Amino acid sequence: SKATVSVLNWSRGDTTLRQAMRSFALLCVAAACGASSVPDWSAAQFQATLKTSKALVVNFYLPWCAHCKKLQPEFALMADKLPKAVAYGKVDASKETTLAAKYASAYPTVRVFLDGKAEDSVLYHGDRNAESLVAWLQVVTKAVAQAGDAAALKSLEQAAKNDHQHVAVGVFGPDHRQERTSLVNVYDKVRGDFHVVVADPEAVPDVKAPAVYVVNTEGAKRSYTGDIIDERALSAFVSDAAFPVLGEMTPGATFEAYARRGLPIVWLFIDPSQTGPSAGSKAALETIASNAGSGLSFVWIDGVKYSPMAAQLGVKTLPAVAIEHGSKHYVFGTFSPSKADKLRAFVENFKAGKEEQTIRSEAAPEPAEKAGLITAVGSTIGQHVGGNAATLMLFYAPWCAHCQALLPAYKKLAEQFESEKDARVAMIDVTQNDVPYDIEGYPTILFFPEGGKDPVEYKGDRTVKGLETFFQAKLDGDEEAEEEDEAEEEDEEL
Repeated sequence: SKATVSVLNWSRGDTTLRQAMRSFALLCVAAACGASSVPDWSAAQFQATLKTSKALVVNFYLPWCAHCKKLQPEFALMADKLPKAVAYGKVDASKETTLAAKYASAYPTVRVFLDGKAEDSVLYHGDRNAESLVAWLQVVTKAVAQAGDAAALKSLEQAAKNDHQHVAVGVFGPDHRQERTSLVNVYDKVRGDFHVVVADPEAVPDVKAPAVYVVNTEGAKRSYTGDIIDERALSAFVSDAAFPVLGEMTPGATFEAYARRGLPIVWLFIDPSQTGPSAGSKAALETIASNAGSGLSFVWIDGVKYSPMAAQLGVKTLPAVAIEHGSKHYVFGTFSPSKADKLRAFVENFKAGKEEQTIRSEAAPEPAEKAGLITAVGSTIGQHVGGNAATLMLFYAPWCAHCQALLPAYKKLAEQFESEKDARVAMIDVTQNDVPYDIEGYPTILFFPEGGKDPVEYKGDRTVKGLETFFQAKLDGDEEAEEEDEAEEEDEEL
């Protein structure tokens, strides 16, 4: 098996003794204290319940999934605290595959369905405990609130703040029915993150109706300037306005929110103990962010506390800026207010696709090849893949036990092919070097034919014989041997 790679490895501490004891206690409570029995639905039962429910919360799970098992007693305790108007149940994704595939891509997945609408469900992103689930449901099932005067509006905005929710306010008069309907429809798309309030013009005398504005959880206010009846544009504005111009990045819900946003992230790494440089850098970047337009997220982060993240993006000194876009990153480097103009140009060049990706690389070893085994680094991998020779490349992590177990066999393989001019055996430490391939686990072994295109992953036994048979077959162009290998592998998996 492979050690799974997490591109951004925020630790949530799920294996602490305290949480283990708490899970055990919850199991006891669920069994002994009469926690609700959660019905297990077929697809037909789900559809029937959906049609008759004002609100329906569903847990999509897999019976063997450890996280799903931990959620079960919490979900049952949650059910005890729900009002009768909220229905609940669970769906076994291993049985109801079509239904589960429509609403879940990972397990467990919790969704709430409102007003019998299958298409407008809201996905739960919070902690997997009863208290968090109940608090979320209280928010997500709220109706659009009405504010007739300034005092009522202020009270509703405070309620949103108390719930750690953003608030979208629509200011509408009697003639603005279409605008009001548009905002109410948008609410279905942002439930769980927002309160939505419809205010009479008298409640906000300094705002000309019709109007929509958003106050996020940090108190920042943004006004919508587009066509309110355009639901798609309004929805995009409301979702975007939830994010501050320059926000603090932390693990958990904040990181997940930015990940869901799906935009390239401009990271500012600071050392909080250096109060002057940190404050100056944050202020300068916030000014740049305010004028950068749409399409980017701007964040700052404690680069000392989260130094592995800084290292992962190629940042070596603080304060510094780097842009992350998927698996690629672009390092600006050390930043101070005096470099604001250069950073502004760097950001604009990135948006225009004119910045070159930063390749994180160790120093190239001399010599690169020892006993037939080539050690590649980020800056040299292109020299060892392609050309007139085929390459077998091992992508590994030094701390990975599976990689450590494989290395002796891999080194022997390299010795056997040392004299072959048309064959290379190489390896690269992916924890210290960027590679232009999607590596999902350690170890990964890829065969690159001459020219370096269309690599094939080796999935056989991690033995000298298995590696040698595969490599030689590929060098000989023996596709039949490859098909037999894949057939054997499929039989083993079954």
